[in-house]
Amino acid sequence: MHSASGAASGIGRAVALLLAERGARLALTDLDSDAGRAVCAEIRERYPLTDVVFATLDCADEEAVGKLMRSFKRTFKRIDGLVNSAGIHIPTPEAHNVTMDVWSRTMDVNARGTFAFCKHFLNLVAHEQELEPPTATGGYSIVCVDCAPWSGRERTRFSPSSEFALSESVAKS
Repeated sequence: MHSASGAASGIGRAVALLLAERGARLALTDLDSDAGRAVCAEIRERYPLTDVVFATLDCADEEAVGKLMRSFKRTFKRIDGLVNSAGIHIPTPEAHNVTMDVWSRTMDVNARGTFAFCKHFLNLVAHEQELEPPTATGGYSIVCVDCAPWSGRERTRFSPSSEFALSESVAKS
């Protein structure tokens, strides 16, 4: 099973459709329930043999991420990959115009959410490997996507450096 956060739109949706096309079993999440269910319906219509589930989730809620990942594990029995594509971008040209609430929410979703998914994914994978070590052709993958648009001076996304540092740490796990 592959899990993708932020799967209701943008890069997350494209990732979900690509994984479905390639035959992956999918566990998708997003805060947008209607759009997430629509992506699942589209996948089921295009790829009727694909096993796909969707859950509404605020990825900044670490406890909810942990519960959901364990639920996905129970449903699918194994976890092969994680794509962290949930993210928000607040197009504010000047940092001094960003409120602390906007700053906090951006960091909660983009950095804390990425960390929560990686943490719980790695805990589940570590347990799997104790039971059945990966083979030379098997294993797992984690992809962390920086999905904020780049438009020169208007780029005000505060979390990429923390996401990069997290990705380096995860790679060493």
